[in-house]
Amino acid sequence: MIKKVVQKLIISGHILDLFKYKSPYYVGSSQQARPPRPNSSVAALDKKIINRQKSAWRSRSKVRRTLNTNAGYWYKEDGAPYPPVFLTLTHARRVTQPDEANEIFTLYIQRMNYHLYGKRAHNLKYLANIEFTKKDRIHNHLAIFNMPYLHKTEFQKIWGQGFIKVRAVDSVDNIGAYICKYMGKNLDDPRLAGRKCYFPSMGLKKPIEIIDPEQIKNILKDIPAEALKYHNIFGDEFGTEYTQYNIGQYKDINSISIAPLKELLLELAA
Repeated sequence: MIKKVVQKLIISGHILDLFKYKSPYYVGSSQQARPPRPNSSVAALDKKIINRQKSAWRSRSKVRRTLNTNAGYWYKEDGAPYPPVFLTLTHARRVTQPDEANEIFTLYIQRMNYHLYGKRAHNLKYLANIEFTKKDRIHNHLAIFNMPYLHKTEFQKIWGQGFIKVRAVDSVDNIGAYICKYMGKNLDDPRLAGRKCYFPSMGLKKPIEIIDPEQIKNILKDIPAEALKYHNIFGDEFGTEYTQYNIGQYKDINSISIAPLKELLLELAA
């Protein structure tokens, strides 16, 4: 079934991204694509560079939303949310090849799971990336969403490759935007062209996407004015109007008074 999209709301935890399109597009059929892009001065530029930049922008948005959707939405047995843990993993020796770095990281996650759960498991929920330093050495950033308490020295011992930096991010208002400053630097790096730039664990929660205008209206109508954090109109082919809301003041989902939104977030947290 073909659907006309004039609005889209993406709910990533307590961050809501609203898109309104002056020129709508259509979904639901491979025969009905988005409207053709108008001719412009960028048409003469190298298409590979343009596509890489667009891909990097989409990846940064996906990283930010994945972080916000999962940080604070994984729960301990007592019902309290796990505080997210953000790590930077460095190598004492010079590691410059992505394949080697990825193999080292995979083994680290396996050791971490075994250390915490005493068996071969995939219990940890995380998002990681690979990044080059100015001296072409590789390090990783890693956000873990359901990490039991572990002292920094234990992180260091299990890593066993070099220095580890642990950042406290549980009090950050927009975790996705904060961590994306670190995770989003090298997404358009030509040395990573054709490779995965970030690595999600299995079973991560996904943002909720809504395109029904009436449902969007019911969710947004009671959001307080102070929740509006950003608004802009882009000069793209769709005439996109973008608004971001942050309802992070609600530390407890049950305290949310907006019934449709509360229901969706409870579903996300389940």
